[in-house]
Amino acid sequence: MQATGMTRSEPMVLCYMAEALALTGAVAEGLLALAAALAAAEASGTHWADAEVHRLRGSLLGRLPSTDWSDIETCFRTALTLAREQGSRGFELRAAVDLARLLSAQQRQAEARALLAPVYGWFTEGFETPDLQEVTDVAGDARCLAAQAARRRVSRAHTSTSPRTNASMSASLCNGDGVRRRRSVPRGTVG
Repeated sequence: MQATGMTRSEPMVLCYMAEALALTGAVAEGLLALAAALAAAEASGTHWADAEVHRLRGSLLGRLPSTDWSDIETCFRTALTLAREQGSRGFELRAAVDLARLLSAQQRQAEARALLAPVYGWFTEGFETPDLQEVTDVAGDARCLAAQAARRRVSRAHTSTSPRTNASMSASLCNGDGVRRRRSVPRGTVG
């Protein structure tokens, strides 16, 4: 790739290669491709795909026969941190979904939903895309996630909200267990 001047793209191309190898059952070779992707990023100073490399590494580690779940969680959390630092919403969404899936498998559903709600709340369109559909597959009801995200935005803003916002928040609220409950919120207050 260096001969063609594609050093900026090399880490991501190696990510695609790792995914393809894993799909054929060659998980160990896929992990080697991801190690090469990190080395290529370090050599070129091109770190834009590092979050995706770490996310994929966690995903591939999960396919190995002897799995260390703490290593996988570390990979996903590293990917999430890197994506947030870079402001890469797409990579952050993917890392959050994979981490939430792992947390759910460990019976940590409330933590998984709390992780996904603010990420899901950023989006105003594209809900039919595979990445956003995965959020609802992992966390459950999309309306519940939207309500959680709205409550977080309101609490962060520390400002009064319009009656319309409060009314829409009352339509579908949920608690940490993901069960939707109808609750009335008086106009002019935040529930």
